[in-house]
Amino acid sequence: MSDVISILSFLVALVGMVAAAANTCYLAILSSAANQRGQSGEATVTYVRGHRNLGVAFTVAAVAGFLLTLANTEALQIIGLLIAGGAGVAGYLALRGTQREFRGSL
Repeated sequence: MSDVISILSFLVALVGMVAAAANTCYLAILSSAANQRGQSGEATVTYVRGHRNLGVAFTVAAVAGFLLTLANTEALQIIGLLIAGGAGVAGYLALRGTQREFRGSL
């Protein structure tokens, strides 16, 4: 049973970490494109500045949860699964919200 929990928590945390990082990377790409547009991209830059800290927080939480899944105790692995999984879901929802906001505008 311990091996199943280890593998499951590792995989969920890995997917959560990738989803949270995808949100942060998307915000960085969006900011770069908006900066290249100059004055016409100022609204996008303002939006990204407001959401960048939250994206980084999701990524840091997902990485911390991922590191907890590498522990030898089942309790820490389950806590890491919940933290990284929750951060991944939050990062994914934030990514979808940002994509809906700017679909086709850049």
